[in-house]
Amino acid sequence: MPLNHNVKLTFWWSWFENLSASVRSGDALSAYIYLISRRTSTVGIIQGINGISQLAAAVPAGYLCDILRRDMVLRSGAVLGLLAAGTLATTMSLAPTIVNLAACAGLLGIYRGIHSVAMESIFADSVEAGRSSLYTKKYIVTVLAAGSGQLLSFFVFLRLGNRWRMGDCRAVVEAGLLLMLAPLVLMLFFNDDLALDHASEAVTLPDASGAPTSNAEGCTDGPDPELDMERNTVIDPGSELDFPLLPTPAAQPTSCCPPAVFVTLLLTLSDLLSGLASGMTVKFFAIFFLEQCRLRPATVAAVAAAAPCGVAFAAAAAQRIAARVGRVEVSICTRLFDVGLLSSMAFISTARAPAMLTVHLLRTALANSTRPLMRSVLMEVVPKQYRGKVNAFESITMFSWSGSAALGGVLIERLGFQATFLVTAAIKLAACVPVVVLCVTLRRLGLSGARDWRDGRAARR
Repeated sequence: MPLNHNVKLTFWWSWFENLSASVRSGDALSAYIYLISRRTSTVGIIQGINGISQLAAAVPAGYLCDILRRDMVLRSGAVLGLLAAGTLATTMSLAPTIVNLAACAGLLGIYRGIHSVAMESIFADSVEAGRSSLYTKKYIVTVLAAGSGQLLSFFVFLRLGNRWRMGDCRAVVEAGLLLMLAPLVLMLFFNDDLALDHASEAVTLPDASGAPTSNAEGCTDGPDPELDMERNTVIDPGSELDFPLLPTPAAQPTSCCPPAVFVTLLLTLSDLLSGLASGMTVKFFAIFFLEQCRLRPATVAAVAAAAPCGVAFAAAAAQRIAARVGRVEVSICTRLFDVGLLSSMAFISTARAPAMLTVHLLRTALANSTRPLMRSVLMEVVPKQYRGKVNAFESITMFSWSGSAALGGVLIERLGFQATFLVTAAIKLAACVPVVVLCVTLRRLGLSGARDWRDGRAARR
């Protein structure tokens, strides 16, 4: 079936936005701040300001998405994004002080907080429930765009002499700001009226007794016949769903605590802990390769360009494996591999740069491979009228990711990179616990694993 207008536009927007973001907010910006201050804690503090501003913007944006229109919120975000880009370009050219750069990071954080909530909501509204491959495809577009942006940084650094200099880093960031114009224009063309109706509504989850619960109202005595009839007219029973919709058992008495809320809380808690852990190290890998491994800018950019290619391959593989064993199960496995590989980086000698880079690339690929799968799980259980608020609630994970960068900068200064890697791995291990609980819960409900989802599809037909 042809792709929805908003879905196609999201793919194009994801390409240009992440192409720009990987250049303007990637390793070059971290190195630029570090070269000015010579302190990793300063890099972390500015990232923390970025995270706080994302949180401050995402909460009202999510509320407005649900009571007004998502496309209106996107258009307002485009205007703010243009202001943020112009401010950062002017600051780097005329007054590149730490205070001014922190203010610019705040503006970019507000822009991201607005577009992330509205974009995810309108995309979910335009995707038929059960088609998780569209989330994976969007994610692959995102990571490949990020890799292309880093490849652009690679060529710019080579052209300018392949040295860590403020002027060279500024040129890379300014190139990313120029590329930002394309996604800002695309944000003006999204349309709520072209989103799907009931076909993209949340699926019905049974409670522990096997009775269905309404995700929209909290409790019900059974499925809504009118809604089922409407869905049958909108969704082609012969359409190919990647993960069939959950089965709807016969009506039974049920509690007023919808499992959808439980699923949302577990995934958000896991994302919160994962974001807290990742923020402590992700923004400092460029500095680690610069200071500890003595790599040149072009080499670091080449590594950053190769990483998204590995993520795209791993995400496609995870999608296929999940169709056999289940999305949550695959996510648990990749998270455990991430913990093990990150821990091993603490014990590899920095003189062995090839081994360090190999482990880093493999870890990055596995750590990010199941993000679209878990996003599809979440969006399939959240009713449309609450998706803006849920996406805003997830902005807390953005804050934890950027906010923990300040803590990571301090830990690196006091304990070193290797010790910080171990602390990060421990927190990532804790983040696996909510996902394991989710897996056990879904198995108790008979909804986990590939076989049960296929049975649900058969029942639905």
